[in-house]
Amino acid sequence: MKTLLTIALLCSVVFACRAQDEYTIVGKVLEDGTVQLDVSKTNLLHAIASIHPIPEEHYPIWYQVKISKGPRRYLVGEVDTFIIALECEQVGDNVILLPQGITHIGRPDGCLNPEFVFSDDGEILGCTCADKLYKGPRRICNHSITRPQSDIIAAIEKERRSTE
Repeated sequence: MKTLLTIALLCSVVFACRAQDEYTIVGKVLEDGTVQLDVSKTNLLHAIASIHPIPEEHYPIWYQVKISKGPRRYLVGEVDTFIIALECEQVGDNVILLPQGITHIGRPDGCLNPEFVFSDDGEILGCTCADKLYKGPRRICNHSITRPQSDIIAAIEKERRSTE
């Protein structure tokens, strides 16, 4: 019964999104909460950079991509030079980006390991520097928010088409 409900929910989301012609499934959630992307990390980075300029001093290294917890869900990418969260839905084990969703980017200013700060309901409140061993003056994580994500979705689809 649970499987049938999951399939029915997935079908209704896909048909509703298909009617708007603006949706994309970007990956699958694994048991540990990480996400196996259906789009390459390089293509995802190019799609993000086409909308949000990302200063790149060197080729970025992706540490992990995961899905956040709570009623409000985000696809969170941790890269060595920034962090990004794309609002999404999880339907079964599929991760679907929301065209009208919010994108959060955190760019560390003189710190390592930036991380997002979440409220109890899963909303991102900002970001912070998570340098556990650092004992100097307070450092910041520059947090920016943009909406909607339809441009990122279009850029991801364009990147997908260009590599097919």
